[in-house]
Amino acid sequence: MTRWHRLLLFGMCALLLPIPAFAQGEVRIRQTDGTSKTYPGVRITEAGDTITFALPSADHRLIVGATHCTRENGLRVCSGTDLWFDRYGVSEELQITKGYVFINDTRHVLHLARSRVDLSPNTLLVEILTKHGTYITGRGAVDSTGAP
Repeated sequence: MTRWHRLLLFGMCALLLPIPAFAQGEVRIRQTDGTSKTYPGVRITEAGDTITFALPSADHRLIVGATHCTRENGLRVCSGTDLWFDRYGVSEELQITKGYVFINDTRHVLHLARSRVDLSPNTLLVEILTKHGTYITGRGAVDSTGAP
């Protein structure tokens, strides 16, 4: 087998492996006292039903587990979520009151029902309200070529 054939075979095998989708976006956290902080340049990884938002320093991550997913007007909508905060490799589950994940994995702009929000192609939006009243939103593009 020539070197070129080995490389071709290796490349074809690599394409069969499940590869998570990567993208960038931002996370906004609004505290109960009204203060808010926005984290731009957050790395978004979608792998199956898990969405991870990693800060650029990569030592803090929000991990969202999407459950109860359906299709509504082309959008993948998940009305149940689990939420973990990972700091330096130590994870803590956060209690949530409400959580929604909206994923537009199509090639068209889609409108969120009962909202003023449009999601561009290959974009996701996460909205979570914690038990303590903290409101967390995350939004960004998803590379659909690597999506499972």
